[in-house]
Order: sequence, then C-alpha cells, then structure tokens
Amino acid sequence: TNVGTASVKITGRRNYIGEVEVSFNIIKADYDMSRVKWNYTSAFTYDKTEKSVSVIGLPAGVTVKGIVDGKKIHAGNYTAKVTFNYDTDNYNEPRIANCEWKINKKPLEVTADAKTQEFGKAALPLTYRAPALCKGDSLSGSLIREAGSNVGKYAIKLGSLSNADYAISFIGAIYEIIKADASDGTE
Repeated sequence: TNVGTASVKITGRRNYIGEVEVSFNIIKADYDMSRVKWNYTSAFTYDKTEKSVSVIGLPAGVTVKGIVDGKKIHAGNYTAKVTFNYDTDNYNEPRIANCEWKINKKPLEVTADAKTQEFGKAALPLTYRAPALCKGDSLSGSLIREAGSNVGKYAIKLGSLSNADYAISFIGAIYEIIKADASDGTE
C-alpha cells in the first residue's frame, strides 16, 4: 500500500457481531542504510590515471543517481557527494555522509646536473634529471644557481621548478667556472 490514508472494515463473525471501520495514515518509510558506505579506505597517489570513489552496500530499491567529485586525476583533497534513485512516493530520501578523499602528490626526486664552464665563455643551461616523472608530464619553472661569474664553484638550487602533482625532493649540484685556457689567446 502506498503512502496516504487507508481504511479497514472489520466485520464480526460468530459470537462477535457488528462492523467497525478504522482509518489510519501510512507514512513514508526509511531505507536501511546501515550497510551503505564509501569504498574509499586510504589516500591514492598521483600516477596520471583517474581515481574514483563509489558507494557500496545499497539496499534493494536504491541505486546511485550521481556522484559529484567522485572521479579525479590530479593531486588534491576532494569531497564526494552522492544522490540516489529511489521510490520517492513511499520512502524518505536515503542519505549518507559525504566522502572526504585525497590523491597525494607523487614523490619525485629531481637531480641537478653538474656543469663546468670556462671563464669568459657563455653560461651553460641548467639541466636536471627526474626519472619518476610520469610520461607526458613536465616541470614548470627553472633551476637557479648562486650568483657569480668569477672562477669558482656555485651551488645549483631548485629555484622555481615545480608541478602541483609532485612532491619534489631536490639533489643539488655544482656549477663550476674554471680558468680560461691560455692557449686560446685570452688571458
């Protein structure tokens, strides 16, 4: 029977004589959502593939209509919200708490390449190696080195090198300016 007003007519038999009609209200029921949960248990780590969370353990008559922020690729903190398909005429809206989920930054070791420049020659570009970088990803920004143009050793530093999906650990190197070769005519 659906939600609304219903009535029952009771008629006596044998030793019970008479009739009684009783009216009553049928109200919306609640689905048993006690076994429903998000399938998320721990943070994912960025690897350039889509990560997702979903709802499991739904009672009969309830299906997932949609999940907002339930699929992501990039590192970050997210809040997934679910809506359900259900018998709206006879049941109250089923609900579960939102899911707070996370994609961690991928650890990435960046190693600067050591450079040796002869005094008086053009500065060399600063380069690095980052073998764990996912195919197709890149780092923005650039390395820097300590200021100086005289013969000596200068530290190569991380500078502005970054990517929001990576937790960068940096291994620096030395940029060395050596004395000019006297045989090329400069002194």
